[in-house]
Amino acid sequence: MTFDGEIAEHSIELAPEEEITIDGTEDVDLYKVDLLTGQKLTIDLDSLDPDPEQAGATKLQYAQIRVFDASGKELAKTSFDDFQAAPDELFKVFNDPYLQFTAETDGVYYVGISQIGNDYYDPTKAGSGSGWIFPDFDIGTGGKYTLNLSVTSA
Repeated sequence: MTFDGEIAEHSIELAPEEEITIDGTEDVDLYKVDLLTGQKLTIDLDSLDPDPEQAGATKLQYAQIRVFDASGKELAKTSFDDFQAAPDELFKVFNDPYLQFTAETDGVYYVGISQIGNDYYDPTKAGSGSGWIFPDFDIGTGGKYTLNLSVTSA
């Protein structure tokens, strides 16, 4: 399965007349996946180059991948040293995260995509994240990406 996504500033309505704004460093995209015991989930995120026509657009560099169970407990994540390409992308790209996860039980799992440093958010609470910005290294407040998810049997 392939999804196009974007880490960016968003407004979220928590309740009638109660809204919060989440900037790109706090934004998290969550994807629900049903897995059976022993199935392997391969997660490959590819950053897209920004649209040159869009003022202030940045590339999503050093994105974080996290995997959670249905209750929101973290089961796996990429770390700062894990920004390596997928096996078929070696020597072609840099800083696009890749992660493989094997389900220990049947159930619902969630894949979280976020900006660098935003790896302590609570997936059950909107606005709980906080990422980093490094303008000198062209690491801004998010960007567009393509997420490739595949499931294989053990």
